Amino acid sequence: MRLRPAVTTESLLEICPHSIQQENGSKADMNIQTVLVNLSITIAGKGLFLETLHPNNPYAAEFLDDVDAAIRKATIEFLKINIAELKRIHADLLLV
Repeated sequence: MRLRPAVTTESLLEICPHSIQQENGSKADMNIQTVLVNLSITIAGKGLFLETLHPNNPYAAEFLDDVDAAIRKATIEFLKINIAELKRIHADLLLV
């Protein structure tokens, strides 16, 4: 049985319907709430990708077979650092 990711881009957009694009296609006014939502979506998406790369995740076994172990390890470490940085930025923005 393959495990499916708990979070998808579609589910994130349902939870956080804010977008930097308005219905007419023009850019929406950027404000702190929009930035926070966008950061949350980005963090969740990178977290999902990180979970997908985990060697114990049977859902992505076929993908992982094609990825060199060194590349996978480097990508995992990069994602961990990047997610931590984005979470710090998110926390700082909450103080504004």
